[in-house]
Amino acid sequence: MDHLLPFSRFPVNYFWNIVPTTSVLNQSKGNKLPPLVGDIADRYKVFLATVLKAGAPTVANDLHSTWRQHFQHDTFCTEPRELRDSLWSIVNQTHAKLESSGVEVWQIPATNAVLRSTVTV
Repeated sequence: MDHLLPFSRFPVNYFWNIVPTTSVLNQSKGNKLPPLVGDIADRYKVFLATVLKAGAPTVANDLHSTWRQHFQHDTFCTEPRELRDSLWSIVNQTHAKLESSGVEVWQIPATNAVLRSTVTV
């Protein structure tokens, strides 16, 4: 598991910021931002949809906390697609703010096809 947005730069432990990965990728990424484009963005959105569909109590707690923090209210939509899109918006905006403040974007090693295919976000 790894924080999508580096914990050292964005100390959030909600489900939407913790993603499955390999130890090799985790070490390679370090405290850099992943590139949120193309296949990585698509797979992250599928990850969000899958977790939201499961509907675990922890997910509901994280959603309530997220909405209070980012939208200043306790209620959130219950339609999975809207939830996914709202969370994607938070991640994308936070990513952009971190990148503009100088946090480096991680470059997935192009020479390692196996490594590139195992990015699970």
